[in-house]
Amino acid sequence: MAGELNVDYRTEPSRYRHWKLGFEGPVATLVLDVAEDGGVRDGYKLKLNSYDLGVDIELHDAVQRIRFEHPEVRCVVVTSAKDRVFCSGANIFMLGLRAAIRASSSSPRSTDRARAAGTNWR
Repeated sequence: MAGELNVDYRTEPSRYRHWKLGFEGPVATLVLDVAEDGGVRDGYKLKLNSYDLGVDIELHDAVQRIRFEHPEVRCVVVTSAKDRVFCSGANIFMLGLRAAIRASSSSPRSTDRARAAGTNWR
């Protein structure tokens, strides 16, 4: 597919760009501090702690580490390092890039295939 993005899902806390993970007894703390220039691809900024695949990959890794490497944890505090904002949500520009890549693909999407086959796809 044109414009295909090669994403590496392997990470660990010392490589996180967007999360800080800490432990104090039975309490784990996850602090969201998104690097504006830390998107998984060039062409957009992650303003106001907006969210993209890179942020999600790190969050998934952190939660799995809490679950399996720190059985003593009974509470996870999720907070922001930014003043007066936690997360503005998904990065809209990144979503637009994703849609543009999909539209430029030569293979039809599953809903298009279902319509072509006469399936009532909802």
